[in-house]
Amino acid sequence: MTIPEAKIIYQKYNCSTFRICTQNYPVYMEYHRLEIAKWQEEQWKNEKIQEMYGELIQSGKVETFLELYEIAAEFHNTEKLSVLYRSLKQIAVPQKPQKKVDLAETILGKRNRRVRSGMIYWAYDLHCRKLTGALFLYVQNCLGEIRTWDVYIARRIQRAKHLYITMKQELGY
Repeated sequence: MTIPEAKIIYQKYNCSTFRICTQNYPVYMEYHRLEIAKWQEEQWKNEKIQEMYGELIQSGKVETFLELYEIAAEFHNTEKLSVLYRSLKQIAVPQKPQKKVDLAETILGKRNRRVRSGMIYWAYDLHCRKLTGALFLYVQNCLGEIRTWDVYIARRIQRAKHLYITMKQELGY
C-alpha cells in the first residue's frame, strides 16, 4: 500500500482508523504498517470535510451532514463548528420523523449529558452564544410537530424533547 492509496482508504472509511480496523482488518494492518503521522491524517480529514461540505451543498442530504459531523467533531474548534452550522443551513428540515430525530440528537448530543457532546455544548463551550441559540431554535423546529406510529422513534422523540428542555434550562436559554 502506498501513501496515496492509504489516503483513499482513510477517507473511504470516513477518516476513522477504528472503522478501517473493524470493517477490514487486513487493510488496517497494511495501513498501520505505513505509520502515517497524525498531522497527515488531520490534513486528510480537512480535505474530506471540504469535499463533504461541497457534496452537502449539492445534495442537502441529512446523511451527509451526519457523516460530516462525525469527522468535524473531533477537531472541536470554532472553524469546524462554523462549517457544520453552514452545512446545517443547507438542509431543509426533513419531513421523515426518523431524520428529524437524527438531526436533533446530533445537535443535542447522543452521549450522556456529562460528556457534553453535540453541537450545542460545543458552541456554548466556545462562547458562541448566538450560535447556541440558533441551534436550540433549529432543534425546536425539528422536534415541533412530529407524528409517528413507530414506538421506537416516538421514544427517541420524547428523549430528545426532554434533553432539549433540560439543556435549555442548564445553559440559561
